[in-house]
Amino acid sequence: MSDSTRPDRLSLTVTDPPTPEQEQRARLAVAHHATGPDDCRHLLDMLGLLPGDPQ
Repeated sequence: MSDSTRPDRLSLTVTDPPTPEQEQRARLAVAHHATGPDDCRHLLDMLGLLPGDPQ
């Protein structure tokens, strides 16, 4: 089964730069799927979505 057909995967269209709504949806998806606070922080950092990160 490909990632796009797996029910636990989100498919988000992202513009460059992402809209505030896209950023919020990405943060919620990370928070929902992270295994804990450190995992959440790490994933948000990888996406450049930590509060205070330069755009």
